Parts: sequence; structure tokens; C-alpha cells
Amino acid sequence: GRAPSGAQRDRRREPPQRELRSTLLARPFERASVELCYPGVALSHPDAPYLDLVSFLLGNCESSRLVRAVKERDGLVERIDAWSYTPLDPGTTAIDSTLLTVVGQP
Repeated sequence: GRAPSGAQRDRRREPPQRELRSTLLARPFERASVELCYPGVALSHPDAPYLDLVSFLLGNCESSRLVRAVKERDGLVERIDAWSYTPLDPGTTAIDSTLLTVVGQP
């Protein structure tokens, strides 16, 4: 194998997150979506493979824990998954879902 090249990104880094941030996007969508994101790690971080594994177990297949509990057992969502994005820079880990209820309908 090759030795790491020490590649660096030529872009501004995301500032450290010190508080909860939320955004509500209200438009005439057919379905509502919820996405919970939190800061992840870079690919070179020792926790990167563990975040990938946890994301896979939580929500990357039809037999994952979130799908079985939130979608199948509780019937709260149409779709739910978890993912971990680990680029050269610190990334993002998230759980996102599409709710069953049509927006504007009970």
C-alpha cells in the first residue's frame, strides 16, 4: 500500500459547534422530514470506523435497529436511516427520516 499523502483541503473549516442549531424549512412539501445531525470526525480519526459501524447498525438496511423499531414496530416513519460522512476534514453523522403524515393533514 501507499503511504498517506498528507493531502489538505484548501477551504475554510466549519467553526466549532458550541450550541444547538435548528432550521425549519416550511414549504408545500407532500411529506415532512426530520434530520438530526451532529459533528462527526475526519477519515483519519480513530473513531471513524466505529461511527460508520454504529450508523450501519442503526439505520443502513431494512433489518437495522431504527427501521425495525421506528418504522416497522411503531409505524412512525415512511423511511429512516443513519449515516456517517467522514471526509478528510471533520464530517457529519446523522439520522434522517421521512414522516408518514401528509403535511397539512392529521
